[in-house]
Amino acid sequence: MNDLVISGVEAGYGHVRVLHGVNLTVTDKPIALTGRNGMGKSTLAQTIMGLLPTTAGTITYGNTTLNGSHTSKIARVGIGY
Repeated sequence: MNDLVISGVEAGYGHVRVLHGVNLTVTDKPIALTGRNGMGKSTLAQTIMGLLPTTAGTITYGNTTLNGSHTSKIARVGIGY
């Protein structure tokens, strides 16, 4: 199994930054993102899927860099939202 590695990711909406240097490694073990409304859970998921661009950091899955990729490429490597 390939790891999904999120390293130093920053993203947001326009000039409003929502994600501030997020670091996360997802392996083959189940995980859950929890938090109050407005904490960035959906923003992180949308950024991983390429629906929102990163302004800093990298997102990789195995040997494939995802940030900057089209959503169809991200889906083809096995990442879904």
